[in-house]
Amino acid sequence: MALCKIFRKERKTEPMSVFLLRIIVTILFIFILVGYSVFLILDVCNDHPAIQSSFIEVNSFPVPELMFLDIPVKTYFECYFTYAANNTREDNKACTQYLKQPVLNATSKYNGYFQTGGGLLFSANSNSSNKVLKNIGIMIYIDDSTYNASDPSMFVNMRAVDSELYKTYGSKLFGGQNSMFLDSIVKINTYELSPNQSYNVQLTRNIKQLMSQSWKNYFGFAPETERIPYVTSTIESSLISNTTGPKKLFSTINIEPQSFIVQVDTDQRLKTVLNSLGLFGGAFGLVTSFYALLFGTGAIKPWGLVQRHLFKVNQIVQDKLLSTLESMPFISHLTHDSDDLKEDLSTEKLEKRLDLLQLFLRDYVVNVQYLENIQQSDTMSNEELGDNK
Repeated sequence: MALCKIFRKERKTEPMSVFLLRIIVTILFIFILVGYSVFLILDVCNDHPAIQSSFIEVNSFPVPELMFLDIPVKTYFECYFTYAANNTREDNKACTQYLKQPVLNATSKYNGYFQTGGGLLFSANSNSSNKVLKNIGIMIYIDDSTYNASDPSMFVNMRAVDSELYKTYGSKLFGGQNSMFLDSIVKINTYELSPNQSYNVQLTRNIKQLMSQSWKNYFGFAPETERIPYVTSTIESSLISNTTGPKKLFSTINIEPQSFIVQVDTDQRLKTVLNSLGLFGGAFGLVTSFYALLFGTGAIKPWGLVQRHLFKVNQIVQDKLLSTLESMPFISHLTHDSDDLKEDLSTEKLEKRLDLLQLFLRDYVVNVQYLENIQQSDTMSNEELGDNK
């Protein structure tokens, strides 16, 4: 129905050339709006969230889970804690409760762990308390007479995972069926440890507010995000110069915090449905304004630049009105001669004036179908009243 109203010729005085041009321009504008709306829809669907970064300073963060995987020979672990108070080192005491000595896996290699469950914290408060943990040391010793340090297969995979993240995902974190972001976290914190090397690993903690696939995020409401804490690490190695002794040392690992400033990355969607509706509304307003500039919007004189300057419609309409409607002078002013006034106000002339006025309004000013709808409504109302009586 709306399209029918757009593509009809509402007034008899409208030249066919103007009518056809108006139809062409209207179709062009409709195609422009439809194309722009499709572009906005695709833009929202294909939009990738932007990342808003912020930084917070914390007093502590949990020691990560450490995994030593695919050890080719039988080994055992020893450990130590270094506390902030006077750099006090404590060997094989409190740290041993977190050690899981290597055991055989399904591939006839060994896996060992340093598991804290989130209960052990690195702290930034360096006071007199011996409980302020500064760093952790883990030594890997060989317990196999066939060990050959020159064997190229003699390496250990070490993996560091945030304890809170591991508590959430468990072994599913390493199944390869997670998001690319989670897989990348695992890969960047996996290292190969070689024999006779001492490693220093420095950790920083990060938090990712990952946007979920929710319809609310596309509409522009408060985003629904998944909180993913993770660690990033840097590693430095040096050669162990003195390896003599009763124990065969494979390598040592020192783990310590690099910073207590946590980076929080939050996904933010810049292109949403609400934003697109605003853009489409602006485009629609621009198109309708341009249409009104070209063809006008007034009910009595609906002429824009096209009618006034391109086709000179004013003169055409005047000629058509003169050839169609009978010329009838205006009623004289009441101060004129009373005889002339009586003649002007005669019933016959008043009826004629009303007929001409109705003809003019119906055919040249007011929408013809609008008047017909009013007439039909009045007829139906009268019929209903007659039935009720």
